[in-house]
Amino acid sequence: MAYCEKDDLLTGDIPLAGKYGDGTKFVELAADEIDAQIGHIYETPIEIAVEGHPENRPSQLLLKKINTLLASGRIVLDMAAGGEDDRLHAYGASMVKEALGLLDLLTKQAIVLTGADKIESVDDDPNTAVSLIQEDPYSLVEGFYTRYGRTTVIPASLIPPSPMRPYDDRVI
Repeated sequence: MAYCEKDDLLTGDIPLAGKYGDGTKFVELAADEIDAQIGHIYETPIEIAVEGHPENRPSQLLLKKINTLLASGRIVLDMAAGGEDDRLHAYGASMVKEALGLLDLLTKQAIVLTGADKIESVDDDPNTAVSLIQEDPYSLVEGFYTRYGRTTVIPASLIPPSPMRPYDDRVI
């Protein structure tokens, strides 16, 4: 489920070539990207009821804006534009950058989607960081040194130099 329509694409006067169709695929891919980013926080696809709940409208408009900017930016970046063959299309890049910035705020929960259903496990378990657990009862490296012993290292300055042997004329 997309959060915007194909008619919402901001491609300006850039005509969509045949392989891009009407842009529906880009809208759907952008919606999937949004769901992938915020799917660990909210139940996706997000359905926000606006009728009778005017406080939910900003959340719906934000999702529509992110979907529109991301889909439009990706389609403009994918199309070749004259004069911008050796670098990213500035208009497309700015739309993608703005959309990803808003999406980042959603994933960090700096912006809360009012009216969207949160996943319960996120609220119950605040520790979502990666944990490393050492399952061995002792360090394998320490075990190596204990078994084979630590050798005393003699500084090179204390080793007497060996006299050089003169070359002899024997052929080996």
